[in-house]
Amino acid sequence: MTPKILWRYRPYLPEREHELEEIVVEGKVWCPAARHFNDPFDLNPVFSHTDIPIPEQVRRAERMANRFAGDAAARDDILEKARAGYMNTDQYRAGIEEALREDLRTIPILCFYPDWESLPMWAHYATTASGFAIGVDFSEPWEGMFYPLPVTYTNDRPVLDLSEDIVEDDIARQRHLERVFLTKSDVWVQEKEQRVIFHGRSEGHYGVDPSVIKEVCFGFKAPEHLIEAALEMAREREHELTVSQVSISDRTYSLEAPT
Repeated sequence: MTPKILWRYRPYLPEREHELEEIVVEGKVWCPAARHFNDPFDLNPVFSHTDIPIPEQVRRAERMANRFAGDAAARDDILEKARAGYMNTDQYRAGIEEALREDLRTIPILCFYPDWESLPMWAHYATTASGFAIGVDFSEPWEGMFYPLPVTYTNDRPVLDLSEDIVEDDIARQRHLERVFLTKSDVWVQEKEQRVIFHGRSEGHYGVDPSVIKEVCFGFKAPEHLIEAALEMAREREHELTVSQVSISDRTYSLEAPT
């Protein structure tokens, strides 16, 4: 079950100081494409193929040919290739793999985490604790029915059989979704990541209701002027916003509760 509040860590970059105001006041959240992720295995599955029977190739080709209603030559070419078994050739398979791999890397994804307590998260994603973490309310799906899904961690890369018909087979499509977007190496298991996947959209800002931004928690190295700016935003904002800062424990290798 998705926790009510999930956290998104953000770095402190002087040239991007306005990002905090964009999120808290304007409800503008930057959604990066997956090609910017730091894990080279992310959205980089292993592809496999099984032979597709000729009648099934023709059926799929007829579906594709409908996109070329005004181009009889293109339609005929697609159908002729299907009757010749083109979908089982190395050339076709290599082209499909290349196109899908590139397409996957352009899909925007937002990554969230269950709490503000992770030292590795502050180090990796919040410029060694000089940045901040945004607490976002997911008790209801965002507009467009976008909501976070938990990542599964494993030592085996996901394998996708590109011979499956994910256009008409809902089960196959769901299986592809889970394997590609929601599977990561178990070296990241401590992150307990959840992802919001923006299918059909391009990289850029996604607008949310500012009321879902409930908290801003700053790292223990965050600049004072940024914290003061957040406090001022909280005073002027229509919706309640909690502003806090973590500190280093005096006794253990952990962070103290935000204050």
